[in-house]
Order: sequence, then C-alpha cells, then structure tokens
Amino acid sequence: MIEFAPGNLRVPKWTRPVYLVAAGTTDFRKRYPEKKLEELCMMAFRMLLEENDLKYDPLEVKGLLNFACYGEFADHFQDQLLCEAKVHDYLGLDPLPNVGVKTGGATGGSAMLIGAATVASGMSDCTLVLGWERMDEVRTWTGNYYIATAACKDFETRLARNYASYYAPMARRFQEMYVVDERVRAEIAVKNRGYACSSPFAQQPGRHTIDEVLSGEIVSDPLRFLECCAMSVGSASALLCSEELAYRLTDTPAPSFLTRPRRAMRGCTTRWPSRMAGGPASRASAPHASLPTWPTAWRASPCLLRISTWWRRTMPSRSRTSRPTVTSASRRTVASRTT
Repeated sequence: MIEFAPGNLRVPKWTRPVYLVAAGTTDFRKRYPEKKLEELCMMAFRMLLEENDLKYDPLEVKGLLNFACYGEFADHFQDQLLCEAKVHDYLGLDPLPNVGVKTGGATGGSAMLIGAATVASGMSDCTLVLGWERMDEVRTWTGNYYIATAACKDFETRLARNYASYYAPMARRFQEMYVVDERVRAEIAVKNRGYACSSPFAQQPGRHTIDEVLSGEIVSDPLRFLECCAMSVGSASALLCSEELAYRLTDTPAPSFLTRPRRAMRGCTTRWPSRMAGGPASRASAPHASLPTWPTAWRASPCLLRISTWWRRTMPSRSRTSRPTVTSASRRTVASRTT
C-alpha cells in the first residue's frame, strides 16, 4: 500500500524568488539531419542571448552565468555518455559547475526545478537550463525500445517494447479507480495540441475535436494516436535569475510559479522574441491568437476544471496522508487486460 506521511506532503519553502528572464528554442522536427546535436543546443542558447531584448550585451549575459543544468531523456540516442559535458564545453561554459538531469518524461520539469533551486538557495544568481531531444539517429521502433528501457525491466517492459504500452495500463487504472470518462482524457489531447498552435516551432500543432481523438487508431488500448507523443529533435533553453539580477536584465521578468504565490502569476502573458512568427503583430492576427495564455488557460481548461472539481468533492472523504492503494494483485490484473 502506498501512503504519504505529513512530512512527505510538506510544501517547499525557498529562501528567495526566482525569475524567468529569457528563453530560446529551435524548431522541433521528426528529423534534423543538417544539424549536429551541439549545434541545435547552440541555436537555442544564441536565441536566448540575442533575441529577448535584454539590457545587456549577449557576451555580458553569458558572463553572468554561475551554473548550468542540462536535461535529456537518454544517452542511448546520441550513443554518447555524459552528453551534457560535451554540450557544456561546446557552449563555451566549461569549467562552470553543471549537472545533467534524466527523469524520463519529467526531464524538462526536473531540469527547471533543479535550476530554480540553485537560484532560490543562493548558490547561483544566474542559471542556464537547457534541454534537447535527438531521436532521429535510429529507427522509430528502435527509439521506442530505447524509451521503453526507462520502465521497470523486471515487470513493465515485459508488457511490450513500446512506451505507449507502458503508459496504457496507468491510463486504464486511473480511469477505473477515479471513474474518469475517456472524453476527459481526449480533452487533454485537444488542449495540448491546441496550445502547440501558439508556437511557430511546434512539431505537431493541430486543432482537433474530442470525437476526432476518440475515433483515432488505437496505439495501445486505451491510448489512441492523437494521445501519444512523437519522436522528436530539437533544443530549448531558459535563463533563471535572482530578483535583483532579473530586473537589471529586463523590465519584464516572469516570476517563477515555484516560488511565487499564484496571484503573482496573474496577468503574465507569453511573449515570443521579436522574430518568432513574424513578431507580436502577426501573432495578434494569427488564427490561434484567441487561445488563452498560461495561467488563464489552466483555469479555463474544461478538462482540468472537471478533474479539479472531482478532486475537491472526493478529497474530504479521503485521508490527507493516504493515497489510492496499488497492490501487486491489481498490477497483475491490469497487465493481464493489456496483454
């Protein structure tokens, strides 16, 4: 039985706020044969330094860095252990302290968390967070096998050499335990692909309907084609700073949701660097301009509102220190239904 004690549920308290000052990205594609991995990382880093209207010269901003945090899903794709060390050197940041983060599908968020923690703790005033994917150097099925090795090879990988088959039992178990309709799951796919329309760099943007998602081909029951992510290539970066340094670099830093109350995030909007999608003017007239910006989008999303409403209704009847029980027997039952 899985249980949380009160100490496990403690809300983190950091010593000072963290601000997002600048960001950069490449476009994301199925294949990117004309660029090496480190070149893609340099493209994202260069955009961060040069295309965010910062008050400092790009080399001056680079000279403010104290720490770097790199995220990648796996070394398998590049056939290069310690790929973060290679990228760090290529960016001209060696021997600044740095770490590599690999937490499967949570790698991007984990890298941002570790980067923000270095600033919040006072260890760094200016931290670079940079991540990448490089999945085009092997066939799709080989890539799926690589990704599937992140699962427990004693139990989960045996379900199938496909990562969708690793998540499928989780999706079905979640539906059964919390009586969630499959249309709620489909709304999440609609939301995510709809938000991708706001970026000129997204790999698979699309305006889909719930019925379109549910009528799609099943990849691994109950997950359908539009609910599954794509093999991808690209890089993205972010610059996290202390409050004092953030306002020296820009007049409009974004407070991190990790260290600020929710009310501090209200009114924050997404602003792409000027060359992206032709600049603000073209974004205002674009067909996707009506999409709500985060966090308005979070509050307005029907599926998230439905889930949060369900959670508020059911939580009073649940212990604060417990979570749903997942036994070995239930695992075997779920596995038998999906094999």
